[in-house]
This record gives sequence, structure tokens and C-alpha cells, in this order.
Amino acid sequence: MKQTKLEKGNGVHELLECPVCTNLMYPPINQCPNGHTLCSSCKQQVQNTCPTCCYELGNIRCLALEKVAESLEVSCRYQSLGCHDIFQPLVEHLKDDHKVDMHSGCTFNHR
Repeated sequence: MKQTKLEKGNGVHELLECPVCTNLMYPPINQCPNGHTLCSSCKQQVQNTCPTCCYELGNIRCLALEKVAESLEVSCRYQSLGCHDIFQPLVEHLKDDHKVDMHSGCTFNHR
């Protein structure tokens, strides 16, 4: 798969932007039955209800968008905590270096 550098204003960037927190979404990416997406952190915040159409989110993941996210060259989401590298594939970096569980949506504990 072709690697793409992710930049603001890029259509791919807009696809991966969470509509709730406006951060980039990384796997797992959740979606409602109507296809609206949001990040796993915001799923808990909106109490499992789609902020766009108000349908229940359930446990549906957007695997196609997750594949897109995996193919991008982006800064690590923990850049503010001291990780200043750009990774490709980012998902492997998050799993290996930050111990992020891409299936349950657990987040990195920097302590």
C-alpha cells in the first residue's frame, strides 16, 4: 500500500479527524450503523451514542478507515509526552513502543 504523509487540509486528514475531540483517530476506530466514525476515547465520552445521528454505537469498528490510518506517515499521538518521531507504520509503533492495545482501545500510560 502506498504511504501518504498526513497533513492538515488533506482529505485523508479530514476522514481521520474525530468529530468530537477533533484529534486524529487511530485504531480502534468506532462507527455507528450509519457509518459515522469517532475515536475510542470519545465513544466512552458520548455514552455509546453517535454524536452525529444519535444511534447507539455498539461495538462496530471501521476496519477500512483503520487500514487507511495504518498506511499513513504521521507524528506519534504521544508527541506532547516526549515522543517526537514520525512513524510509518504508526500502528506498530503504538503497539510496540507505547503498549497501546489496538483491540480494546486502551490508551498509553506514560507513568
